[in-house]
Amino acid sequence: AMTFADNAVAKTLGQVWFPGLPRLLDKLIIPEAELLVFNYIDGKTLEETIRSAPGGLPAEQTLAIMLQMAKTLDFLHRQMDRPLMHLDIKPANIVLSETGQAALIDFDSARFFRNTQSEQESRLTCTMDYAAPELLCNEPCPASDIYSLGLCFLQAMTGVNQINHNQQ
Repeated sequence: AMTFADNAVAKTLGQVWFPGLPRLLDKLIIPEAELLVFNYIDGKTLEETIRSAPGGLPAEQTLAIMLQMAKTLDFLHRQMDRPLMHLDIKPANIVLSETGQAALIDFDSARFFRNTQSEQESRLTCTMDYAAPELLCNEPCPASDIYSLGLCFLQAMTGVNQINHNQQ
């Protein structure tokens, strides 16, 4: 069962619809846990797609994927009462359908933006290779997602994880 850093995120995913976002369909309560049922998003992850394309993806394909993800982030960051930050954007969390539709998955680190440090919740979990500097300082903001998406864009274009590549 997936756990959410902010339980309001799961509720929100059940109330909104936007291409590129999973939708909460149902909640099952059993003695051991509360299980959340999301729609299945069929396809390969961007990570798998990059791995199968040495040297990177074609520019046109990469641009189409990143434009869809930018629109999805714009929706999450600007179309609700408070910005919803994903906070773990990486190629493994972007699914590409056979028709080219890109979807963002794995919202277990997501939370709503809080304006002050005192409002920030407990420690954040993220994938270090794609984490923005402010996220590593436990001060996330919507721009943290944009930073991570930029690193995904770079990796899709070059076929290389720049963070891991530079440490070797």
